[in-house]
Amino acid sequence: MAWKRLATRRLIALSALVGLVGLAGFAGPASATRPTHRLVDMVSGVVRFDPRLYSSAGGGASSIPSVRTLLTNVNTTNQANPQNETTIDINPLNPKIRVGGINDYRFGDANCGFTHSSDGGKTWTSGILLGVTKGHPGAPFDYDAAGDPTVFYGDNGTVYYGCLAFDRSFIRSAMLIAKSTDGGATWSTPVAVAQSNVNTLFHDKEMITVDNSPASPFHGRVYMAWTEFVGPPDNSMSREVISRSKDGGATWSKPVVLSGALANVEGSHPVVGPDGTVYVAWCGGPSICENTGAGTIFVTRSSDGGRTWSAPVPAVNFQSVPSPLPGNNFRLNSFPIAAVNPVNGDVYVSYPGMGRLHTNIYFIRSSDQGKTWSSPVKMKASEDQFFQYMRVSPTGTIWLCYYDQHWNTGTLLDYSCASSTDGVSFTKSMRMTTQSSNPASDGFGGQFIGDYSGLALDGGGHPHPLWTDTRTGNADAWTAN
Repeated sequence: MAWKRLATRRLIALSALVGLVGLAGFAGPASATRPTHRLVDMVSGVVRFDPRLYSSAGGGASSIPSVRTLLTNVNTTNQANPQNETTIDINPLNPKIRVGGINDYRFGDANCGFTHSSDGGKTWTSGILLGVTKGHPGAPFDYDAAGDPTVFYGDNGTVYYGCLAFDRSFIRSAMLIAKSTDGGATWSTPVAVAQSNVNTLFHDKEMITVDNSPASPFHGRVYMAWTEFVGPPDNSMSREVISRSKDGGATWSKPVVLSGALANVEGSHPVVGPDGTVYVAWCGGPSICENTGAGTIFVTRSSDGGRTWSAPVPAVNFQSVPSPLPGNNFRLNSFPIAAVNPVNGDVYVSYPGMGRLHTNIYFIRSSDQGKTWSSPVKMKASEDQFFQYMRVSPTGTIWLCYYDQHWNTGTLLDYSCASSTDGVSFTKSMRMTTQSSNPASDGFGGQFIGDYSGLALDGGGHPHPLWTDTRTGNADAWTAN
């Protein structure tokens, strides 16, 4: 998502577009205090990829027991250069059609990549959005790099793709959106939701959602929330903003500030309730929710289709995750993921936090439109968990999926899911990976596997995550069927 990890706040901005500049690329959101590494340019989540640095070395994968025999894993990209930072959704009109978004380095620097399947996830075809970066082709935009993907389906079968585009000078940046009506096989010409051409304003780490509730007076409206880093280069503060589209993503409103005065905030995630109420959650704190600093999850809501917003409510205070994770070298963040129960309207937020010994995924809920919040529920695991995503089925079952290191005896990567039918207790972690992988093989010296993961639910409410996996010696986007 955002690529903020320069030695200052600005680095915490571009978490999803990691692009290696030589060994200095853009990595996802990081704290303002995290030391700059020559491999990671903190301003953007997009790391610049240098083919000279890429190596499949770094300790392959190791198989582990407790794999469900009916579970299959599929490589959805299978490219020589890395893909990471994943997002996925499933067509509500035809669950066999699935679309994922990725940071894609197949042509060198980062691009807004996609992958799609029309056979229920058995086979996939991938590519990049055209008209975003230089040479692919150059119109209507010609940015140096792009990434931070976010995809979401409307209930009419249109899938929307949002991404961040920027120049490596960090003077120009933009929030862009495209859409597809054929399941991701072809995409519309991207349009700008917001653009900047000054070094004191940088757009970063966006997420989109669509109002798919038939009962909503704003049915069909598309929302994009993101972070604006404002201030002198490499010393910026930030604010969370949101824009809305009433015409299927063709035109967008002026961004509305959600978080108030400039502060240390990032990681906004919008969701829509069954009555059309829009909720946005984000993280704030001195270290912008990493490096084990004090963090707070804030939530705001709008009942008029995104025009006006309530004062932010501090939903929970917590200790953010360390970055990098001990035993590994990739960066982490504690950005929240929100969801709404379509049956009873309860609002949910999940986030990674530092527990007594490990990083854990936590869950909180609100039954009064985000005004008050429950005590946190911790996912059941004995090792580190991070980069979670959450969805709720049409019948109200909550699914939480995340990277999970308790399936192996080292610091390899696996992916797990847990579920809840009441928002009070969750099942034990269910392993979704059939093989562990080594993050050292990420193509970025073990420093960047992306800043988040993705999850979609099929028509039967079953989870289909999309995550970064290096079991082949290269970072690709994998899914589970």
